[in-house]
Amino acid sequence: MVLLFTIPGLDGLRKGLITVTRNLLKLFLSVVPFCLFLLMDIYWKYETRPSCEGDSCTPSEHLRHQSLTKMKKKTQKNWMLSYQAS
Repeated sequence: MVLLFTIPGLDGLRKGLITVTRNLLKLFLSVVPFCLFLLMDIYWKYETRPSCEGDSCTPSEHLRHQSLTKMKKKTQKNWMLSYQAS
């Protein structure tokens, strides 16, 4: 990399490399905050999930717990599918 920037006569290649690097950095600056937001959302949902064991839950809490469990399984399945696709 140092040789590319120090050899005279490679101005076009140097400018192209700088342009590609700049565009990749712009892409990462838009994707990384979104990924961090999604991770924080998952963490918050994990930390505030209801714990519903035995008969200590009301029927509405029990339904909410079941729907969150289904959503968690669906998220895990989607993650595995996307991981296998890449």
